[in-house]
Amino acid sequence: MKAGYQRRKSPARSSLSTRVRIWSSRWAPFGEAEALRAAGVPFEVVPGVTSAVAAPESAGIPVTDRRWASSVAIVTGHCASGEVDWDATAVDTLVIMMGIARLPEIVKRLLEAGRSPDTPAAAVENGSLPSQRVVTADLAGLPDAAALAGIRAQAVVVVGDVVRVRDLISPEGPANG
Repeated sequence: MKAGYQRRKSPARSSLSTRVRIWSSRWAPFGEAEALRAAGVPFEVVPGVTSAVAAPESAGIPVTDRRWASSVAIVTGHCASGEVDWDATAVDTLVIMMGIARLPEIVKRLLEAGRSPDTPAAAVENGSLPSQRVVTADLAGLPDAAALAGIRAQAVVVVGDVVRVRDLISPEGPANG
């Protein structure tokens, strides 16, 4: 989820000019773009696939499978400007970014907001990398299962029936990992 930077000669400018290209797996690398604009550095944003979709997909969990879900929301597990409104996350599939450290609290809040404790859930660590690990459990059990497996940041958490697809398409059948 880090933005990458590449300096290159700008074809629209003299050969001594440089332009910074920002590529990112996040939806909007605007913090970096704002800093570059403020510093007067030319830049362009090169969009990438967000890990909110790529990590679950690489674990066999399609966040938008229409057989299981008609809506998806992507939220942060912690918010720089305050608290996430967990009551407003009444969608079929919930993808939580940067929330593994606060997972017990997040699950508690989701349960208080009306999510069923039996809702399928998963934590995907290092999605799409050779070191990828996946833990699945019901929502109420996910914090303990993730802690037992030693799941750490950078993990993406998925809550919703789409997590069941992992077991349906896995060649090994239902399993974690």
